[in-house]
Amino acid sequence: TKLFQFNKFDTACSKCFGTGIELVPDVRKVIDYDKEIKDIPFKNWQSSYKDFYNQILILFCNDNNIDIETKFGDLNLETQDKLLYGISNKKYKINYKLQSKKRVKTAQFIGPMKELENIVKPTEKEKKYYSQRVCSTCKGLRFSEKTLSYKIYEKNLGELYTLQINDLINWINKYKNNWQQSSIERVAFIQILAFLEKMVDVKLEY
Repeated sequence: TKLFQFNKFDTACSKCFGTGIELVPDVRKVIDYDKEIKDIPFKNWQSSYKDFYNQILILFCNDNNIDIETKFGDLNLETQDKLLYGISNKKYKINYKLQSKKRVKTAQFIGPMKELENIVKPTEKEKKYYSQRVCSTCKGLRFSEKTLSYKIYEKNLGELYTLQINDLINWINKYKNNWQQSSIERVAFIQILAFLEKMVDVKLEY
């Protein structure tokens, strides 16, 4: 039924949208530890807005007594964390150039890692600053909490999807005496078992 399809908006995990994985900002892909602060050691800020980022970074450092001529890798961990994840208490008025045109913007300083964390859906260009991990909400099971609440023989559909085929066959056979007693279950499990065994026959059990 539609309730058990992980590619549907209502039944997929709201965090990973049914993929079982999520993208998280990866500090190793963002920082250039050998660059001085004044040269912007954050790769995701080396963009067309570089002039804006350069100015707001310097202003934030001045307010927090951070030496802009220090390499990022030479800063203590507390200062590194402040630059990466910090948010300023005030807004800065920045006069900058974008594509040779003068612009003015008033904004808070938001650290490059915090900025990436706030992006709901990264663009293809932004994805290079992220790494994949198992979804923290569904634990890789891909379905919504509601869908995962339904179980058959102590397992939900997400858990069954993640089993190796041989393990799934063994799980089905473990409860063979049970499902053979139900006319509805018997038809379904016989068809599923035949399909799985065919996959094993053609060496697709992985």
